[in-house]
Amino acid sequence: KVQDYLIAHVGEPVPVKRMADAAGTSARSIARLFVKGLRLTPLDFVENVRLDQERNLLEATNFALKAVAFDFGFTGLEQMRAVFQRRLGLNPQRSRESFQLVCSPLLPALCLAAATARGTSVVRL
Repeated sequence: KVQDYLIAHVGEPVPVKRMADAAGTSARSIARLFVKGLRLTPLDFVENVRLDQERNLLEATNFALKAVAFDFGFTGLEQMRAVFQRRLGLNPQRSRESFQLVCSPLLPALCLAAATARGTSVVRL
């Protein structure tokens, strides 16, 4: 229930208290449940959801990086870059560029294979 709420509100700040309210429990219980069930803190889960959706958007569009950062609840481009670097080991622009190299219009089969391997349904053809 909380995971669905977080996914639906991915671009908004979602304090643990709000998560707890959505689930009808305490903030402490939410934190324990996340760590026990997902082996992630609530913040880590939110960052993972944001990064996954953000990465798909970067790869599928030419939206400005700064606009994408704000759309997904980051305070700015620098925060998004820092989270991207820490979690994925690369910056958002390089992620976009590497996907676009693979997904040129001349190589649709490689694009589909790359998207399938990553488990995403977003395909740039």
